[in-house]
Amino acid sequence: MSVLSLLAQSESPGIADNKVLDQWTIPFGEWVEQIVRWVDLNLGSVLNVIEWPFTFLFRNFVDGPSHHPWWEITDMPWIAVCALFFLVGTLVRNVRVGGFVAVALIGCGMLGNEYWEETALTLGMIVVAVVLCAIIGIPLGVLCGRFDGVWNAVRPALDAMQVIHSFVYMLPVIFFFGIGPEPATMVTMVFAIPPLIRLTNLGIRQVPGDVVEASRAYGAPEWRVLTDVQMPLARPAIMTGLNQTLLLSISMLGIAAIMGAGGLGLLVFRAVQNLDTALAASAGLALFIVAVVLDRISQTEETDSENFFKRIRRAWVHRRDPESLLPQATSIGAVASTQGEPAPLTGREHRCLAVTAVGAIVAVVAVFLPWGYDSGKISGYARLIDTGRYEYVETNPNGSPGEVELLVASANPPVESAAAIQLLEGQRQAAIAAAESEGLADDETLDAINDEIAHLSNPLAGRGFNGLDASGGSFYGISVLGLSMLVLAAVITNWRRIGRAMRLFASNGVLALCAGALAAAIAYLWASPAEANVAYRGGIGPWVAVTGGVIAVVGAALWLREAPYSARRPLRARVNYGQIGVAVFAVALLIIAGFSGWSFDGRAESVLSPELEAQIASLEQQARDDPSLEVDASAQIVSLVSTAQRTETVVIDGFARTGTRYGFLTLGLGVLGLVFALPAAGVFGTDEIWRRRWNAAVASAGVGVMIVSAIWISSLLRVADPKFASGAGAFLCFVGGLVLMTTTASTLREFDRSQVYVSIDEPEVMPE
Repeated sequence: MSVLSLLAQSESPGIADNKVLDQWTIPFGEWVEQIVRWVDLNLGSVLNVIEWPFTFLFRNFVDGPSHHPWWEITDMPWIAVCALFFLVGTLVRNVRVGGFVAVALIGCGMLGNEYWEETALTLGMIVVAVVLCAIIGIPLGVLCGRFDGVWNAVRPALDAMQVIHSFVYMLPVIFFFGIGPEPATMVTMVFAIPPLIRLTNLGIRQVPGDVVEASRAYGAPEWRVLTDVQMPLARPAIMTGLNQTLLLSISMLGIAAIMGAGGLGLLVFRAVQNLDTALAASAGLALFIVAVVLDRISQTEETDSENFFKRIRRAWVHRRDPESLLPQATSIGAVASTQGEPAPLTGREHRCLAVTAVGAIVAVVAVFLPWGYDSGKISGYARLIDTGRYEYVETNPNGSPGEVELLVASANPPVESAAAIQLLEGQRQAAIAAAESEGLADDETLDAINDEIAHLSNPLAGRGFNGLDASGGSFYGISVLGLSMLVLAAVITNWRRIGRAMRLFASNGVLALCAGALAAAIAYLWASPAEANVAYRGGIGPWVAVTGGVIAVVGAALWLREAPYSARRPLRARVNYGQIGVAVFAVALLIIAGFSGWSFDGRAESVLSPELEAQIASLEQQARDDPSLEVDASAQIVSLVSTAQRTETVVIDGFARTGTRYGFLTLGLGVLGLVFALPAAGVFGTDEIWRRRWNAAVASAGVGVMIVSAIWISSLLRVADPKFASGAGAFLCFVGGLVLMTTTASTLREFDRSQVYVSIDEPEVMPE
């Protein structure tokens, strides 16, 4: 042995030294890299086959250069997408789920067009991923369930797919297929498909063996054993696996965004990069809505009736014996001699429903009466066209600092009034200058000039607005109309088929609908016009709507008292302190909401303080005295206005005198709901019928709170100027009303209309 060899051995680390591991390194990473390169060079056709289904689905049904864009989800009108998912939810589950899905997607779209476009893309990506997972995962899970050898081979792969982080296998996918929605969907499938395979395998294996052997003993071939025995009995497990695959696909949207797939995950990723809290919150809400929508469609419940596809399949199976589809009234040992029917309407109930219908009709008529004249009451808070106020605008079209003049906020005053407005503005400036020089302020003259300018600059002057007009009742009238129509539908439905209508049309639901319509009308009257809205004159419409709402509430309350309802199982004969605690929390939330901002006004004309207005007036006067200073004065005015608009925001809370003061109204309704919650929880007695009635009153108060806040938010969405938005206080108020309403859900669900039992005539037996 040479000296160098001995020296090298003497310098080698010992077996106990960690550095010895470097001399026994397994080059697993290099092996994988070599395999990836070999596959890329020699199996290009295989990679194209793998990529084809993803490309086909995306380019033809999600977002691609298709010649038929109307069936691509990203090119569909938003209303068509909502209608499509309503149809899917109705066919797969029921009408209630379909309606919830459509309303949820509408709420997602109202976050803005940018969010809607990414939402549509996200829906398409998830549907493609889940469809491909189902095509691959369910057959593979069935094979695993029927053949132990397949399961033993697949199980380690599933373990690796669930344990290894997606970043690890994301790189080979990018190397093979690049970036975009197709590679992102492949990575999503690797992470999301294992639960479907595992649960399908588990469902097949848990089918009772005696049932399988019995089917084989009767001569059923294996494919009939699978399709008629194992698959139907394993269906709950398979559907659970499909639901878990869907939710895991949604959780991978962030990774998909990193791979350039777009969608809501991209908005979340952008928000994290820019520390944009507002973007993160809105994108997170849209993502939550998408997840809930798809989860509700895919996850069935035991209480669901048969969906459309089940009914079609059952009708096909029994096409030769359709009489077997008829309901059979059978019992063990004997035929039942009695049958329960909902108690029919009494004369008093008919009169109560008639009163309720009259009130609803009056409210509907009120919507089409004048709610205001010359200007909008609620819209006056959100848009300057209703106030006659001014804003500073540059008249130089070249973009350089030029002449700055006062224009009315509508930016489009009547042409015939423009000269008179300019003349009055000169008189106003002269009056201000005279007051400053002489030290005497003629407030009456200034007020008269301001009123005349507002009247001339208001293009809405001389017009009347009904409850459906944006300048009139806006969403207040729409809410009164919609809720009143639901009340009328409930009355008609109960007259025709009492006890068989949807739960919303029960007596407690009708009371809540009437209370919501009344709250909408009262909310309109409760709000005073904006301080700058001097042109508004009230109409008779909201007063008639309040009258109709009161009549409807009285009729619904009387019907609630007269309607015979009974609990399916006895309520607990003790005080429900949990309900009281939740009601207290709801009131506390309403207090917080009242002190929070209900509107955020960042418009330039709103953020100008009196000191800043005086400074601007001084610059204007300097420009008039010395025309050579016009350019400098103009630049300074624009700078002052821009700085104020950028740094100042006028926040009006729910209790502020300058706002609508909805904080007081909603807090009053919340306190009323808390008072009703005491007897509803059993503080003054445990009589079940009275507890139901008081719970209905609590729910009505919660609905009223929700309606007030929701209408305020909706009205601003419809008419608000840029940089004017509703605040978090209105949202917290809506949540408080929702919490108050949900305290009654567990009790009200226990009650159904009382049953009466009638004898069923047994068929006569003819003697032989």
